[in-house]
Amino acid sequence: MKTNKKSNIKAFIRIITSVVIPILNIIIGSYLVGQINIVSNKQIKQYNDLTDAVMQYQNNINQLDSTTVQGDVVNNNSAIVDERMSINTLLQEAQSAYFAKDYKRMAEIYCIDKLQNDSVAQNNVGFMYANGLYYPVNVEQADYYYDKAMAQNNIKAYENKLALHMRTKQEDRIQLLQQGYQLRDEKLLIFMRKYYENNEIENYRTLDKWILNFLYDVSYEEQNNTLENFYEWNYEGRVYLDYSPEDIKGLIAYVWVDDCNSVDGTIHTYQKYKSLCNYIDILDESFERQK
Repeated sequence: MKTNKKSNIKAFIRIITSVVIPILNIIIGSYLVGQINIVSNKQIKQYNDLTDAVMQYQNNINQLDSTTVQGDVVNNNSAIVDERMSINTLLQEAQSAYFAKDYKRMAEIYCIDKLQNDSVAQNNVGFMYANGLYYPVNVEQADYYYDKAMAQNNIKAYENKLALHMRTKQEDRIQLLQQGYQLRDEKLLIFMRKYYENNEIENYRTLDKWILNFLYDVSYEEQNNTLENFYEWNYEGRVYLDYSPEDIKGLIAYVWVDDCNSVDGTIHTYQKYKSLCNYIDILDESFERQK
């Protein structure tokens, strides 16, 4: 009797291990695969939804972005800013955007038609181009707007343009200095006086006589030689490059130090120097505040 009972138990165990457990494995496995597929499908849907959202956002940004042409800025997004505001209010809005470093909003505001002939707006758009605020640095475009503001007797636009041309060593620096002298621009005269005093110029009894001689009487070559004395080379630190850089004439210079060979190639070490205009802070190249 006991033997039969044991045999029955063994037979039952064999049935469990050979039939029931494999069936359960199949059932559980199918359930897990289904869950994995559900999770995967959810993840795929979430990824697709996220991709669609990003693409839609990018399309919206592209539609909102303003575009530029040679000359005036073209506004493709006038709806962003309430054009019904007064000129003074719009200029205040642009000023707030500047101090918040929201340069895109600045550009949008200055695109509005009613600001196109405002000298403060023109000067500040020139300042944006001169310093790479929202727009890439573009001296020609900066000059375009500075000149428009200067045509309306905006002296701040002249000072900004002079500072830009002095720090970037433009060819027309003498002409701009002459223009400032004729305007009797206070900052220009202080700028010139600083050079005059620090170089202990003794041949001329007064600053005014020296400026007149420098701007109008000496040769072009001598003028340029004097201009070079307004600058000094400032050490910017070491740079490590996998190529040999080229100097930017009169502005950036590289002095080779050594080379280091590695599995990725040769790394060149240079000392970088930048030519800086002394006393240029006197000209106060800056954003023009709304008065």
